[in-house]
Amino acid sequence: MENIKQINQSEKISLISALIFVGSILIQIIGISLWPLTNGFTLVLPTIAAITAQLMGNFMLCRLLYKGVTLSFLIPLSSAAVPLVISAIGFLYYGETVSTLKIILLIGACSLIALAGRMK
Repeated sequence: MENIKQINQSEKISLISALIFVGSILIQIIGISLWPLTNGFTLVLPTIAAITAQLMGNFMLCRLLYKGVTLSFLIPLSSAAVPLVISAIGFLYYGETVSTLKIILLIGACSLIALAGRMK
């Protein structure tokens, strides 16, 4: 465990790490957005595209961990960003229903995740 580097909260994350993180989130969002097109993973090309995107997004997060970015930074941010954007895509692109309660619960859950990420 000595080889694992940790970024203290006082240290800044490099521009490259930030770009990798944003890219990872975007690729994960693309992968999840493809799920309805897979028809329950029965259509080959959308299934391969969705799985590949998910793997690439997770690979990028693993590289950030290796570079020293802590899990307590990565997981809360990605756990809040991905569901919010996926829900918006579901509402706007796939025609899912939007209810006030659903939006309030989603924003509340993401806020709690962000709060938990700041706790020690």
